Amino acid sequence: MRMKERAITVSKKNSATPIIALILLIILGGAGYYIYNQGGFGGTVETDTADITAEVDMDTAADSETDATDISETVAEDDMATSNQAEQDVSNNAAQGDEPGFDLDNALSPRAIGNPDAPVVVKEFASMTCGHCGDFHRNVFDQIKEEYIDTGKVYFIMNDFPLNGPAVHASMVARCLPNARYQSFIEMLFDNQDKWAYDAGYINYLRQNAALAGLGNEAFDACIGNDDLRDGLINQMKQAQNNYAINSTPTFVFNETTVHTGARNYEFYKGVIEAELAKAGGTAVDDGSEPAQKAEADESAESGE
Repeated sequence: MRMKERAITVSKKNSATPIIALILLIILGGAGYYIYNQGGFGGTVETDTADITAEVDMDTAADSETDATDISETVAEDDMATSNQAEQDVSNNAAQGDEPGFDLDNALSPRAIGNPDAPVVVKEFASMTCGHCGDFHRNVFDQIKEEYIDTGKVYFIMNDFPLNGPAVHASMVARCLPNARYQSFIEMLFDNQDKWAYDAGYINYLRQNAALAGLGNEAFDACIGNDDLRDGLINQMKQAQNNYAINSTPTFVFNETTVHTGARNYEFYKGVIEAELAKAGGTAVDDGSEPAQKAEADESAESGE
């Protein structure tokens, strides 16, 4: 029987150790990539997290793509299987001459769609190689976009929370593209996870599709080898961990007050959004039930209770 959702106060210290281990592994992997590619060995989010309440389904959290207790092991295994091949591929295609101009601030700026003044702001934290994140984007996101984002009710902010080497590279490449192409590129990656996310030659897939989106070889190599971009993404992960105690992906934050972890069906997210709209005076739930009760009923139906 699924555990009922419970409210817990988010602590900045929750599950920080595994995330720190993950960050250290990513930094070390990036440093190794930089040394190899050179040919030798020689702003904080202003939120009061004490007031944030996270509503986390414990079964769903356990089923999420990567729980914090397993992050270090997963990253180590994945990186051992893929990093050597990826580095060789990049080195073989390294650009000759100067790196093209690169705007770091723009690359790290928020990627969002919808009305910035919408009554509901949803922050998604996802890893490009996360299976549950892919499931959300393949089966749920389009419905949310049609019903709430395109109608001005939801402002949807996409945050990169990469949990292994391939996800880091995918996020970096997506952010080196023009802002307007970010969403379509990550949707393509989520739609085709089976073609690249678990393949040792994933870097070639990223390169080919980045070229189709307008990022040539020279710019691609400059992007994938940019330490400042990688470190910036890692710092954003640390901020998110501190603010919302994220320990798995996907994680969604609604109006800075409600946090849900794991992949759910559309009706669940609809119930949560309707509840936030009702609080903001934006709309009413159309079936006469209380918004919170509607979300809970939807989840119970999904779990078979």
